Amino acid sequence: MNIRETIFCKALAGERAHNKMAPSPRYIKDMEGEHSSPPIGSAVLVLIIPHENELVVPFIKRSNHGKYHGGQIAFPGGKIEKDDIDASYTALRECYEEIGVPQEQISILGVLSEVYITISNFNITPIVGSIASMPNFTLSTNEVEEVILVKLSDLFDDKNKSTRTLSRREQEISAPGYVIGEHFIWGATAMIIAELEELMSEMSLFSYPKISL
Repeated sequence: MNIRETIFCKALAGERAHNKMAPSPRYIKDMEGEHSSPPIGSAVLVLIIPHENELVVPFIKRSNHGKYHGGQIAFPGGKIEKDDIDASYTALRECYEEIGVPQEQISILGVLSEVYITISNFNITPIVGSIASMPNFTLSTNEVEEVILVKLSDLFDDKNKSTRTLSRREQEISAPGYVIGEHFIWGATAMIIAELEELMSEMSLFSYPKISL
């Protein structure tokens, strides 16, 4: 079963899937009117890797230097720069800059639905890619504390889904997410995972090589 042919040959799940993992309330009260400029385009890379008869995805734990998302678990990614050809180029460039995966080794499988982040005014385009084998990660120490490898089967297991009460700008929010070891994956990253899961729902097994890239 081929991922590209299976999940990118049909309509994206979009907001229906995002809502399953969207924080509530979705928009922080005191954010109204704060952003005077249009949303900032950005892209992330969901990199699927065959490893030990499983399909895994690398997440990063961001350093605490970030203004809005410091310390959070995320996909490699960042702002679309003016010289970037498109969102796919941005995702590949950022993946190389943050965790050292060579762009030429990655195959683009498709594009998921955009996700807007109110607090940072970022509009994220998730790019799904694959690589033939586990790369040697080289971290940008200014941006990334560690790489966290997570099996797709663990992400899609309901036992690892939970909801926590978090505080953003002194406002309590209810945040659905994924509990992976000591890590909690929530927000836009969790919303992207939810759409990927819905698109792959016809696949009863998430192991490699039963599913090809």
